[in-house]
Amino acid sequence: MQNETHQIWGLVLLIILLVTMGATISIVLILNQKKFHFKKKLVKVESDFQKSMLLTQLEIQEQTFQQISREIHDHIGQRLSLARLYINEYSSHSDSDQLDSVHESSSLIEEAISDLKQLSRSLTANLIRDEGLLHALKLEINRVNKVTSIDINFFQEGDLPFMSSENELILFRIIQESLQNIIRHAEASKVDIHLIHCTEQLSLIIKDDGKGFDPEAQASPKPGTGAGLANMRNRAALLQGAMKIIAQPGQGTTLQFIFPQPNLISKDANS
Repeated sequence: MQNETHQIWGLVLLIILLVTMGATISIVLILNQKKFHFKKKLVKVESDFQKSMLLTQLEIQEQTFQQISREIHDHIGQRLSLARLYINEYSSHSDSDQLDSVHESSSLIEEAISDLKQLSRSLTANLIRDEGLLHALKLEINRVNKVTSIDINFFQEGDLPFMSSENELILFRIIQESLQNIIRHAEASKVDIHLIHCTEQLSLIIKDDGKGFDPEAQASPKPGTGAGLANMRNRAALLQGAMKIIAQPGQGTTLQFIFPQPNLISKDANS
């Protein structure tokens, strides 16, 4: 009888121990699961915050571009137009020796007005919304070819996916920023821009034959430098794109961007 009692108590204790262990394991699993979800949520919050900061920064940049565009159109362009009118008026009172110089000055002002109009258009998002990425790129390349000695060539492989104007603007600003970087720093004579679209991704390759640089040194740039590369990388991140720099001193620079197609296609395309 006593042995049976001990066996019963032993069984009860074993059951209690097993239940306690099971409860403990369950609690640990629940806590780990909650910890995992919390970390996942925290990562998403941080990612959303970073994206929000990037969007805010880029929105400020776009507003700055708009303001510069208005200043060019409303003030500089108008004053050049007025100067052209004065010169044309002066030409009617000039003798033959001065007339050629007056006409040349008028032509130079006319070219400056045309260049400023193109620059003003390239700074606004309306160009992308109204005429699309490819047309805007061709205008920008023509503008840069005209005002610099750099030979810029554009190549397209495959039809581009149907993108929203916001996504097209991001790609346009990346290319625009790269061209400005090349003009300011690369000392290049030739630039090739490739847009390659396949089923799953869009590749953007920008290659120049300039003086190149050391990407590792650029990873920790001095204050006031490297902003162009950072801007391009930040814009690419908005489309979940990756940016790769291939460069060596004296051997030019190649920028490669890979954009997953699902992050490019406009929601309107599926509706």
